[in-house]
Amino acid sequence: MSDITQPRDLPQVDVLARSADGLAPAPVVRTEARRIIDDAREHLATASTTTEALQRALADAVLARGPLRPVVNATGVMLHTNLGRAPLAPLQESDSGLATVPIEMDLSGGRRAGRLGGLEADISELAGAESALVVNNNAGAVLLALTALARGGEVVVSRGQLVEIGGSFRVPDIVSQGGAVMREVGTTNRTHLADYRSAIGDDTQVLLEVHPSNFAQLGFVKSVPTRDLAKLADSHGLHMVHDIGSGLVDAHTPWLDGAPPDFLRDEPAARQSIEAGAHVVTFSGDKLLGGPQAGILVGEKARMERIRRHPLARALRYDKLRAAQLHAAVRAHLDRTAAESVPFWQMATAAPADLEARAAALVARLQPTAAEVVQFDDSAGAGSAANRPIDGRAVALSVHDPRAVAAALRAGPTPVLAVVRSGTVQLSMRTIDPATDELVAEAVLHAVASPVGGSPVGGRTD
Repeated sequence: MSDITQPRDLPQVDVLARSADGLAPAPVVRTEARRIIDDAREHLATASTTTEALQRALADAVLARGPLRPVVNATGVMLHTNLGRAPLAPLQESDSGLATVPIEMDLSGGRRAGRLGGLEADISELAGAESALVVNNNAGAVLLALTALARGGEVVVSRGQLVEIGGSFRVPDIVSQGGAVMREVGTTNRTHLADYRSAIGDDTQVLLEVHPSNFAQLGFVKSVPTRDLAKLADSHGLHMVHDIGSGLVDAHTPWLDGAPPDFLRDEPAARQSIEAGAHVVTFSGDKLLGGPQAGILVGEKARMERIRRHPLARALRYDKLRAAQLHAAVRAHLDRTAAESVPFWQMATAAPADLEARAAALVARLQPTAAEVVQFDDSAGAGSAANRPIDGRAVALSVHDPRAVAAALRAGPTPVLAVVRSGTVQLSMRTIDPATDELVAEAVLHAVASPVGGSPVGGRTD
């Protein structure tokens, strides 16, 4: 392996591109090869490189541009934002079977019908609401609701709820994009009903409640219950919008005999928010509901029709493939089979004893690799149930170079995402689909034998 120190020693684009033949269409490979050579030329003044390093960089760049492919989530985060949040169950129909679907047609009469009418009727049933609307994501749902109900007026919201979540999504920005003026009330840690009451004026249109999602306040704190805020809105002829974010549909989850898992006990739920008097409730489809990405609005019929008729609703409307996946998740909740058929709820309800048994079987399969079963704090993720760890189990690999082994797991034919913790590589069993346990075992054995950037390692030497 010889160092490249001068621009004249860099390989030609076609020569470098040949090292990645078959990884992607030729134009993609050539474009990335040209970019990598240009980058190397720019940095040769301060650092040398090698042909092998350029080839690895090209392979990484080409694969990064490739189509999405399955990965194994062994991180213990059930709703992993970087992995598309809720894992999806396969549909009964094949992709070809969904090529043409009656997304806006009444089959009984052969006439055009409302878009996604059946899906939205089922969501209304599930949430105990008069009407429902599905859009692209929850940011879009909140934006649409505020644009339709508050444009040109004021939105009153507690300072303690002016949150920023992933991707720099900020509540104040959504309010302003909706064409409304935001009125902050209360303080960061305490807001009273009187604060809202005193802020109401001639221009007030919406009282907004936002679930903080990614953080929790403890100690000397106070917020106004949804029921009290809704009553105040009713008494002044205002709209009360509740963004519950993560999307627990029903705090009584009948598919679990009346109660969700303990880590979700403080999560706001759509049905209970509607029962408390909220006029419009918004939440995500790809979090606690366990479906694909979606923004779901449920609420009082007249207000929902006003939102539905707004021109922005068409810009945010939902597509047929995700609608089919979302409807399957909604039906599983209605049928009380979510704990058995929705992947998120399968993970959320897995018993530690079952996880330990699977982990022990995986440890036995990994011999002679040094591995053991350890306790692991799993989490819901995606802003749900902040600071509420879930008792789980993991397989901990004692290896000489944990980061190299973790990198090798990510680089495999089916990437496995593990966690480097306490000097070991740990794989949470809760977020691994039991059907892939054997695949994970093979991936680990390969990664330990050929770690990225290292030599074969079978046991810990530090």
